[in-house]
Amino acid sequence: MIKINLLPIEREIKQARATIELSIYFATVFVLVILLFILNVVRQSTLSSLTAEVESLTQKVNSMKDVEALHTSIQDEKAKLTTKLDAVLMVTESETTFIKHLDELSLLIPGGIWLDSLDFTGTSYSFGCNAASYYDVSQFYNKVKESSFFTIGPFPSIAEAGTDAGKPTYKFKITGTTKELKIHRTQAEVNAQPQGAPSQSVPQQVPGNETQQKKG
Repeated sequence: MIKINLLPIEREIKQARATIELSIYFATVFVLVILLFILNVVRQSTLSSLTAEVESLTQKVNSMKDVEALHTSIQDEKAKLTTKLDAVLMVTESETTFIKHLDELSLLIPGGIWLDSLDFTGTSYSFGCNAASYYDVSQFYNKVKESSFFTIGPFPSIAEAGTDAGKPTYKFKITGTTKELKIHRTQAEVNAQPQGAPSQSVPQQVPGNETQQKKG
């Protein structure tokens, strides 16, 4: 009877699968960074154009003070452009993005940690993780705690998750809140707020993203 040991093949399949999943994760982050960069370039171009138009109209007003009708018309155009500029600035100041947090997270994860789940809801986050050792859990926790982008809750409880290549693995969950994150409010929500009422931020719900990241 001939016996074939399939363990090396299974190990190679696991490693290849982990490499593919890791590549997809970083490719997704890269695409999101590119999209954010393009949005920023377009926004800056729009702001520059509107600012230039406002300055041009202001010069015309100063040089044509004797023409009342034209002066009024130019003032009206200036008001319209200023309104557009204020709207663009409002979006710029209130835009919500998790790109910088994902980028920071990719730098914090040590080699012995891989993510099972990743969830951002409003300003809260939850990372479901697997670890190769208790040391990796402690290292990851301390890195997140020292980060300027996250606050973190108490040290997580750790449970055995199974084995990987004959070695035990552990699972745990880290939760907390994000820093440097501005909550977006739509113009309809701003208009619906009663006059004189205090401004309140409306949390933006971000669906949980199931991210499988294996050790490379």
